[in-house]
Amino acid sequence: MRFVQLPLLVASILFTTAGSSTPITGLKLSKVIIIHRHGDRSPITPMADEEYWASTLPPKTTLETIAKTTDVVKDSDINDFFIDSKTPRTGAPTESKHLAKGGPIFGQLSQLGLLQMIALGGQLKAELDEALELDGSIKPSDVTVYSTDFPR
Repeated sequence: MRFVQLPLLVASILFTTAGSSTPITGLKLSKVIIIHRHGDRSPITPMADEEYWASTLPPKTTLETIAKTTDVVKDSDINDFFIDSKTPRTGAPTESKHLAKGGPIFGQLSQLGLLQMIALGGQLKAELDEALELDGSIKPSDVTVYSTDFPR
């Protein structure tokens, strides 16, 4: 399964003239946007076997290791983020108001989900390197990921 068929299709369209397969010269791809749903999660609704669902979550040490190489920017850190076209956001939303609020066990990315996301990232990097002839030049600092910030 190839994960980046749509983005690469968009990239190829950007580099050709309308109705022609002849590449336009002198252009440089500056951004690829990929929209993807999260990997496997524990159920949002609390289930009877809480111990089982807790066992499906990634170990805390794994999450701490990932966090060491991740810069997190909260909504409240971004001055020009708006709730809608007129209302500026003054801070992060109150978690308890969200209908899909999970908790420390339910609604969390599972170990399988974490592995799925790591595999997806590796696949995307490999395919973009090959398709755009980047020779492995994509660095973690070149990647920006946006995500909602509440347990679900």
